[in-house]
Amino acid sequence: MSSSTAEGAAATAEFFMTDLYPHIYRTGDLTEWDVLSSPDCTFCNNMRSKITEMLAAEERVEAGAMSASNTATTEQREGTWYLVSTRLSQEDSTRIDSSGTPVSTTPGGTVDALIALSWDGGWHVDEVELTPAGA
Repeated sequence: MSSSTAEGAAATAEFFMTDLYPHIYRTGDLTEWDVLSSPDCTFCNNMRSKITEMLAAEERVEAGAMSASNTATTEQREGTWYLVSTRLSQEDSTRIDSSGTPVSTTPGGTVDALIALSWDGGWHVDEVELTPAGA
């Protein structure tokens, strides 16, 4: 994740989606999300809004484990801009209210993700597009 290579882009994209994405739901902590998210990333900003609303409602989500497979990276501009495609699978997630009571469960599933990243001395997620797996 610390170099502007195709491997670094893939590692950053997988970390962002399989580790950080569930983390923000579980904890409400957007610190690292904000560091990696480009200010113009619509997906990133929408997720930030959802987490802010969840915190305002004093809720949290026990996000199901997430994994990535079939990851491939295409260098769009040498050393600075990459597209990473990967298949993401997530287990069921449960929304918990302020008293610790489960409110709802969202079934797990699988999506195909296209993640645009740029490098300027560090990685930034420029956009994420999710589509149903195999669509």
